[in-house]
Amino acid sequence: MKYGQMDEDRRKIYCAIINKRLNDTEYKPKDEFMSKIKHYSRVIFVENCTQNISRMIDRLGLQEVTLELKLPEVIRFSDLIIESTKKYFAESLPLAKKIDTLKEMEDLGDNKKDFYRAIPQIAENLIIAVNKDVSGNKYKKICIDFFYEELGDPRISGRLLVRWNEVSEESRKIFLSWLAEKDLNLFFEIIAKTAVDHMWTSRKKFWTSYLPYITNTWVLFGKSAMEIARQIEDTQIAYGKLKGGLTDHSVFAFQIGRFVFVEWSHSGKLRAWDADEAPDIFGYEIVRKEDITWSNNILAEWVQII
Repeated sequence: MKYGQMDEDRRKIYCAIINKRLNDTEYKPKDEFMSKIKHYSRVIFVENCTQNISRMIDRLGLQEVTLELKLPEVIRFSDLIIESTKKYFAESLPLAKKIDTLKEMEDLGDNKKDFYRAIPQIAENLIIAVNKDVSGNKYKKICIDFFYEELGDPRISGRLLVRWNEVSEESRKIFLSWLAEKDLNLFFEIIAKTAVDHMWTSRKKFWTSYLPYITNTWVLFGKSAMEIARQIEDTQIAYGKLKGGLTDHSVFAFQIGRFVFVEWSHSGKLRAWDADEAPDIFGYEIVRKEDITWSNNILAEWVQII
């Protein structure tokens, strides 16, 4: 039976029995592990044990807690430690320390898989905390990289998308807004390397002002533009291939309210659709140019003036 599934009344009974045994004056631990368990018995074998250990994590760090408790390798990251870690991320503790703990988890190697089922709840709490904190901007990349690797891209259908369903809508929306910002920056960074139009700075400033209202994004690159994107160090986020257009062209698709827009690099048009009638772009690995430029039901088109 897993720690979190145990009946509360039964847990209290077990804890009382174990505490009584460990603190019996006649009980003499035979090894270092049991000595530590005896020493911390009133921390571990009590009703609020996960809160107690979460405070130890705050004070010592995640790995140091397992070392302090002298936990054997096979149970180093047991259910108790994992539940305590979830509790730790839900507590009102300094954000910088939580980020350090997330980095610790990233460095756990094979042991990181032990936290698999806890990561959605950790994401739930940490994404909201980073978004609310005035210094949160400097932690966005760390969170994006970690949760993107562990939970996948919430815009793409697949096995990992189910994991995002365990995260609240509020946290998912925040994470999508972070991805939108990265997509926008990547689109204009590639344009700076492939286009010569002088108005792109003002266009980036214009669309950046709409980031709070953008709910979905996707970037497409022609062949040569994609090669440049792959050379940029900070591009682990997924993007698609633009097929049929000029190789240095790029496309930035985004949704605001019930409308989908496609911004085209160079001297391409800006197009808009009702979301229900827009071409299939978001999350698609390959999109043909003609599926956008010759799409039916375009509500409006604007020609960029250079």
